Amino acid sequence: MTQMNPQDVSSQALEQPPTAVVPAAEVSEKDAKSDAEVAVTLETLNSVSKRLTIRIPEDKIRRRYAAVLKQAQNETTVPGFRRGRVPPRLLEKRLGVALREDVRNRLVSEAIENAVKENALKPVGEPRMDPPKIELPEHGPLEFAVEMEVAPEFPLPDLTQFEITKPLLQATDERFELALEHLRRNLGHWEDSPSPAATDDRVVADMRITGEDGALLGTHNNVILPLQAGTIAGIRFDDLAERLNGARPTAEIQLAGTVPNDHLQENIRGRKLAIALIIKQVQRLKMPELNDEMARENGFDSLKDMQNSMHQALQERLAVQIAQIMRDQMSNQLLEKIPLQVPPLLANRLIQFIVRRRAAALVQRGVPPAEVQKRLQNIADMSISEALLELTMFFILSRLAEQFDVDVDEDDIHAEIAALAAVNGQRPEKLRQELLEHGQLETLAIQIRDRKVLDRLVSQSKVREVDEEQWTREVKERREKAQSAAEPASPALDSPASDPNVT
Repeated sequence: MTQMNPQDVSSQALEQPPTAVVPAAEVSEKDAKSDAEVAVTLETLNSVSKRLTIRIPEDKIRRRYAAVLKQAQNETTVPGFRRGRVPPRLLEKRLGVALREDVRNRLVSEAIENAVKENALKPVGEPRMDPPKIELPEHGPLEFAVEMEVAPEFPLPDLTQFEITKPLLQATDERFELALEHLRRNLGHWEDSPSPAATDDRVVADMRITGEDGALLGTHNNVILPLQAGTIAGIRFDDLAERLNGARPTAEIQLAGTVPNDHLQENIRGRKLAIALIIKQVQRLKMPELNDEMARENGFDSLKDMQNSMHQALQERLAVQIAQIMRDQMSNQLLEKIPLQVPPLLANRLIQFIVRRRAAALVQRGVPPAEVQKRLQNIADMSISEALLELTMFFILSRLAEQFDVDVDEDDIHAEIAALAAVNGQRPEKLRQELLEHGQLETLAIQIRDRKVLDRLVSQSKVREVDEEQWTREVKERREKAQSAAEPASPALDSPASDPNVT
């Protein structure tokens, strides 16, 4: 089935003659409303899925149609007739199909919106229905069904019994050099290289994926692959850097492997795939030299002035990283203490939502939005367990945001964009425009909300401070324990806290 947003279904334009204008928003409520009651049946499919069966009586349909027809009569110009004097039968002949579709869309949109409110549902994603099959009847009621995912209900634990470790990270010379290198990378640009691919390069390739039987399963053009270990179609290639090393344009590199059985895409789980990479470009990052000229181009008086500013920025970024490490620990404890089971099917239905959340997390790490957009194919390549972990945290934090009455205003978004712009060496207004263009602004607001919730929980927890050496040792032990147990990576072990500016 296709998806139709209840906020959007009434926006379809009428198919009008050149002089006809029928604004959908101006039908008077007095004419449009009916006293007849709309019948709604709510069915629970599972813990997060509901089905609404809605029955709109004939009387309500008749009144709404009359109101829309009256508006069309008043506002449509037809040669030979004064405005408002066009015979209804002539209008129906000219606009009949469009009028009926408009009435149907308004009734469906209104009915879904009211049903959601009356049943106190909290939809996640868009409702699912089959619009072409919802036809306005000549006689009798209009009946249709719509399915939607909703936020699940679950009990919350005692929110005052958490214990968090705070690592005391230091602004070392090594970290400062890494921060300078990160700045150079952000200010650099990728250029086509005539040389074979080497360490720190990346390649642009067209990808062709086939099954064991040779059947084509998919193609992807202009895929960007850095020379490092990576995942393609759910298959982990630890030797990808080695396979790409030395590649030149027109070279074809053959990869093969088996998709994990828990991959999010059901149609390729457990399948053996052949992956052909046709190299189109080898690109090398050209980074600016650290000198007074570069500093002045970025708004500083001199290189020394820029370095002094970056020392201060490093301290601030360390504080940000420490806070994120503590949030990640809180996330892990919430997952342990809240018994929420999200149906695997939901991960497939909300894959784009999950991808947007992951993309927003990368933006918060300082990755430019345009670069995030190029990585979407890799971001979407995840297992069911990873997707369910993402959804579970979203539901938990959404529930806590409601309980704590946490919201995000324009000042919060502005401050976040300003901070990210400073890290990337961009102007805030330019970064905001990029976020808008790539559809990441709304998801970034949700990430800010989540952070506020976690900070609230951290502030009321028992905090244990440890030096950096001890923290590094504890993280290593947890990683080894997770790997030996074959568990999916938890937020604290694979998190946005690994900021390239400070680690």
